[in-house]
Amino acid sequence: MNGEFYIDIGRIRLSHEYVLDRVRRWACPHGREAFGLVLAITGGAEFRFATGERLMVEPGEVLFLSAGVAYTIVTERAFRHVTINFDIHRETSALGRFAAPYHLIRPDRAESISRRFRRIAELWRERTPGYEMQAVAELYELFSLLDEAERVGHPSHRLSSAREYIEGHFASAFSLGELADLSGMSLTSFRREFRRTFGKTPLAYRDALRMDYAKELLLGGYYTLAEIAERCGYSDVGYFIRIFRREVGITPRRYAQGS
Repeated sequence: MNGEFYIDIGRIRLSHEYVLDRVRRWACPHGREAFGLVLAITGGAEFRFATGERLMVEPGEVLFLSAGVAYTIVTERAFRHVTINFDIHRETSALGRFAAPYHLIRPDRAESISRRFRRIAELWRERTPGYEMQAVAELYELFSLLDEAERVGHPSHRLSSAREYIEGHFASAFSLGELADLSGMSLTSFRREFRRTFGKTPLAYRDALRMDYAKELLLGGYYTLAEIAERCGYSDVGYFIRIFRREVGITPRRYAQGS
């Protein structure tokens, strides 16, 4: 989420811990009446949305559901989960990613989040005096934890070490495996998340930095083409010239002349 995120909670309608039995479906074909948070505890379930999209929710994950979204829950295992249904004041809320019909959060450490879910369900079950106000306060705390978990777990945060490494070593040789290790991801996940987050593959990101630096050196007029190629990570000046022309549209010499 971003710095504009703020949620103005109206009231909680329902909170409970529930088990959806194996080989069963639960349907909400006409759309939810309220917003919802679902914490998967055990079993996991597939949420099939009316748009045709499908989303698997595994234990420890939290699913946010907007009011109005239509879906069906399908599970082949007993799906234990905690649900919180609530209203918000849209006009005074800035939902960020929560403005989408649904949003899945995969927190690395879910103990505090799980405690908040179960505390709200407990308050709703026992209904002691003042429980509604206490439950809303707990829900605000829960959203604060989810906001933090989302920011820390978001790919742009996890990829920051790899991105900074590329920016500091773009003229040196490095492997994608090294970058994946820096990000704590598998190689496949790293490649996918990097491209999704930055719009380029890791090597294309590196090459763009090399070209920007080459342009700067060419306009400075202090280095030969061979020296510029070496400073940008190219041992073969002919290869550097070909890459520059492909990426920029003109040769390095013409670029230096301002053509």
